[in-house]
Amino acid sequence: MLVTVNYDRDQLGFELPEGQVVGVWLGPPGLAPDALTAAVARALLEPEGYPPVGRMVVPGDRVTLAVDPSAEGFEIVLKALAQTLRDGGVEPDDVTIITPPTLSQPDFWRPQGSTAVVHDPSDPSQIAYLATTTAGRRIYLSRSLTDADLVIPVAGVRPAAGGSTRGPAHVIFPDLSNHESRIAAQAAQREAKPARKKDEDALEESVEASGLLGSRFHVALVPAANGVLEVIAGRDDLVHQRGVESFQSRWRFEAPGRADLVVAGVGSSREQAMLSDLALALATAVELVDRGGRIIILSKAGGAIGPALGRLIGADLPRGGQDSLRGAENEPDYPTALAFARATAWADVFLASALDPQTVEDLGMTPLERPEQARRLAAQAHSCTLLSRAELTRAHAIS
Repeated sequence: MLVTVNYDRDQLGFELPEGQVVGVWLGPPGLAPDALTAAVARALLEPEGYPPVGRMVVPGDRVTLAVDPSAEGFEIVLKALAQTLRDGGVEPDDVTIITPPTLSQPDFWRPQGSTAVVHDPSDPSQIAYLATTTAGRRIYLSRSLTDADLVIPVAGVRPAAGGSTRGPAHVIFPDLSNHESRIAAQAAQREAKPARKKDEDALEESVEASGLLGSRFHVALVPAANGVLEVIAGRDDLVHQRGVESFQSRWRFEAPGRADLVVAGVGSSREQAMLSDLALALATAVELVDRGGRIIILSKAGGAIGPALGRLIGADLPRGGQDSLRGAENEPDYPTALAFARATAWADVFLASALDPQTVEDLGMTPLERPEQARRLAAQAHSCTLLSRAELTRAHAIS
């Protein structure tokens, strides 16, 4: 049988005996273009627990749209919001579109006359103090948010390396906060256990910051394998709750059992995958592979090696990987490093990525010079599970 694994903008086919394949996962299909446009219009006209956007503005209002550029379908939302704001009397030059810093900043459609800003968390001139939370945390945000009359975040719903689920509220805080707050928020999230508590704590703090800002209308895009599954707009907490429920129910993959090889594709055509995406994919693969088996990650992911990941270089891998991370729990890349260490301790990992091959080896993995090398490894396996968009998938082997 022919099985195709999608990764980034590419795909790789595997011709395998049917009895060798334990499971295949491509992810849920997305809405057709016309259906997506209709879903956006309906979400903005009939939001959850909130009036339509057009009734929230008056002429002269300054509006900031806080956008996660990795979210599939966000441009359609931007176009619909821009028209709705224009109908409400808001001129394009009163609209600012701000995006968090990412590995690659994609060019995308903006209303002519609007202002585009890429947030710089290390520039004090871009940051303003907002308020102090009930837990005593001082909230600092981009001035593009604090100076606006209305802030609407537009983001995808997706897992984060710390075990929580991200949504629109997280784009406001901590994504558009200062550098220190971003690190502190990540550390606080990691300290909350179990995973469900992490989810609740991360949401509570983000929603509180959003509420202190006065931003209560959010737009969430639930991702599909090839686009968008669902568009949800309305009151912040309702949007997050419905978005998480939709995501977790549609992105759960149950394999009949573990396999001695897992091939996992990472990334989409939206933007280059990051090391945190590799971490999520590795965590997924560990749930599906036999202990001592093999994991193949197909990606074009890249990025700088952070302080926690740097500790793995030169460590006694794979046995000493997790031990080398003691004392690095507050580093921003700690969840990523921990996922790498756990995966290499569980299985042999082969990685196709944009990383330097020597760096891949230093991190305890075997670099693939060409993705096609994965076919030979798959042909040698007794059993194999193949999945695409592994960074979004929550997986479980039944037996």
